[in-house]
Amino acid sequence: MKRLVSLTLLVFVLISSSSVYARSIDTEIQEFMDSPAPDFSELSKANGSKIINEFDAIIEKEAISELKYSYSDKYDETLKFKQEVINLSKNSRNELEKMNFNDRQIDAILSTKGLSADKVSNDVARRASANFQFNMYKNRFEYGDYAVVDAYWAWESAPVWAGKDTVVFGFSNGFTANLDRTVMKVTYRDLDGNYKGEQYYNPNGLVQGLRFDFEQSYEPGGLRSLSNGKVYLVIDNRENKDYVEVHGKYLHNYLGVLPSINISGSNLVSIGFSQNTREMGDGYIVMP
Repeated sequence: MKRLVSLTLLVFVLISSSSVYARSIDTEIQEFMDSPAPDFSELSKANGSKIINEFDAIIEKEAISELKYSYSDKYDETLKFKQEVINLSKNSRNELEKMNFNDRQIDAILSTKGLSADKVSNDVARRASANFQFNMYKNRFEYGDYAVVDAYWAWESAPVWAGKDTVVFGFSNGFTANLDRTVMKVTYRDLDGNYKGEQYYNPNGLVQGLRFDFEQSYEPGGLRSLSNGKVYLVIDNRENKDYVEVHGKYLHNYLGVLPSINISGSNLVSIGFSQNTREMGDGYIVMP
């Protein structure tokens, strides 16, 4: 009889703990999502902020590619990007303003009118590009239970290439994504900070990771705008590990190829993706 009572109490404690966990984390998720994501200027003041220019991301990637491929095999995105800038120059200044390009970008874009891509300098392409930030922060690590990571990203203005982007996370062995409690909120604004809409996105699971695919530059209704977002990432500790490594990347102009999560023998987590994809932001966290 005593054994039965003890067993019943144990089950009750486990159920109660699970319920407390669910209520606690669900409340925090709601509070996290109800508050606005920091915009570009606010994110700039945060610890660990790193600003990267849309065109510089291409230059960095091609520098790495030259180490991996022969010159003839290297995919040159710079000319393609410059041609996109030239295509935008067909719009008037007023039209470009409505597309949420800032004055620096508009001056650079209009200066390319009538040029060929090989005549557009890197400096002009850089000034035509948008600046971006991506940050990851520790939220909390509950031993034997779960870990939470917060991630934020923001565009300063509308990027040249507008379309779908991807945020992807990988984490070390022994943890699985809690897809029901992981969510991303994207807020769309104009250059003056006026609210244009928002959208919630649910993740797609990967082996040892997850990804969000979303409209980076188009608010609900299809109007071009700039965006910022935040992710509440919950991963369950299935093997009672005493630490976790989480790697996150923001992939711009993502072409739909499945990213791969790689875990080395030392448990280091890395994320691979297609050669034609640009990495705009990167974060790595070890908890606790």
